[in-house]
Amino acid sequence: MAQSLGTIVCKYGGSSITSLEDIEGIRQISQDDARRKVIVVSAPGVKPQDKGKKEKVTDLLIKQASGEDRFEEIINRYHNLCPTRDMQDISNLLESRLNIKYSSSEEYLASIKAFGEEACAMVVADILGLEYISPRELFILGGNLNDADILPESTDLIRKRLENLSSPVVVPGFYSYTKEGKLATLARDGSNLTGAYLAAALKADVFENFSDTPILRASPDIVNHRHGHPGAIKEATRSEMENLCQAGFKILHHSTFEPLYLGDILTHVRPAIIKNELGKDIGYPREGTWIVRERELSQSPIAGVGYRENSIGYVIVAGEGLKQQPDYYQNFVKSRLNAKGIEIIQHLERSCSHLCFGVPKHQGHDAVRAVYDALF
Repeated sequence: MAQSLGTIVCKYGGSSITSLEDIEGIRQISQDDARRKVIVVSAPGVKPQDKGKKEKVTDLLIKQASGEDRFEEIINRYHNLCPTRDMQDISNLLESRLNIKYSSSEEYLASIKAFGEEACAMVVADILGLEYISPRELFILGGNLNDADILPESTDLIRKRLENLSSPVVVPGFYSYTKEGKLATLARDGSNLTGAYLAAALKADVFENFSDTPILRASPDIVNHRHGHPGAIKEATRSEMENLCQAGFKILHHSTFEPLYLGDILTHVRPAIIKNELGKDIGYPREGTWIVRERELSQSPIAGVGYRENSIGYVIVAGEGLKQQPDYYQNFVKSRLNAKGIEIIQHLERSCSHLCFGVPKHQGHDAVRAVYDALF
């Protein structure tokens, strides 16, 4: 087995890149550990407290591509990253991208969406005085231009370009080019996949995913009653976290897990530097959620409870502890739902690490709260 290259790949979500203070936080985090050599950035996003008041840059770009004039609003979000920097190069890049004649509407949309991460990486690299590396040097994409796949030959490109770094570099997530030279984007939230694939290709010590949103045992929009928000998950296996992400947890896109499995990459989803109203840091270096191959189950056999809706509501219980007592947990959950008068209308599946029940949509949130209270 090849030896670790002593590298940490750091991916910063959009909510962690909204201001100059955020970018200076990236500088501090990078300087704290010399192994943090690869910085992957998303497009500028929205802080949790601003959700509903502002739109993510990617959403603005999609509206721009559909014919709405959001140009100035988009460029202003980059001014927010560094008010003293001349953003003419960023403005020119978007303007030229909008005026290129593409062969299809799909290619046009992918090209406009890619601007978000590209411009962000350019600005972050400039402010931090680091090298910007185009994803064209690292990734070859194929398939749907707006839901592309990373082709296997990307691994060799990554290793040749990034194996012997002497200082950190900045890489935009979410997009790259096809063999034919067309811009293409990954699925939404694809910057996570960019970072995970880089970490696996480099056999990184850790893939650090910085986010202002902690991974909780259930959605705080559902479980937010007498005992407040649900507790944070300190440690989960890749299998548990993949099940929860498929059940509605939005921290990592489910496609992120394939390279993490293949590379056996230790992952840490943790807060970036976050200041409270008094200027005190309440984020980094505090730890978040470690995503591991296996974990000790005695203290917490169940990782979390997810929920998603289609024609009915689906309650998903994820936990490696189900392997040891599958019948017990299935009967336990069923009895708690029955006690609350919640009808189970579909028994879906039971695997080694998750249970899934179908319930009427109007009882979905009550079912999640009942299961959460019973298990935690």
